Amino acid sequence: MGVESVDIITRVLRAEFPELEAERLRAAVERAVSRVASSSMDTEGYRVVDLHLAKVEASEESEERSKILRELAETLEGRNDAERALVVRLSAFGEVPQQDDIGPLLRLARITDRYSELPLEAMS
Repeated sequence: MGVESVDIITRVLRAEFPELEAERLRAAVERAVSRVASSSMDTEGYRVVDLHLAKVEASEESEERSKILRELAETLEGRNDAERALVVRLSAFGEVPQQDDIGPLLRLARITDRYSELPLEAMS
């Protein structure tokens, strides 16, 4: 399921339940899609994660580890696995905080409804 699916599901639910706030409805649909993707990661997905994590473990430099983690977070988000993408992006930010992480961290926190895990002090 991609962005198009989220849009379609949101439109259908909005038509069925017009009293629901559009933004909250979309966020709920994004969370649901993320949870489905997270629970249904296939063998290929696990291989991708394992490969990236092996690279992280082999690297001695924080810059390189954070780069690999950011790539993995983007891959996971591309697979609609926002739950894992948030954890990995937080790890990348913990290694080497970058301004470019703030947008993805906020987006992933919104999708997963896990704002409390954001390192707000480090982000400002």
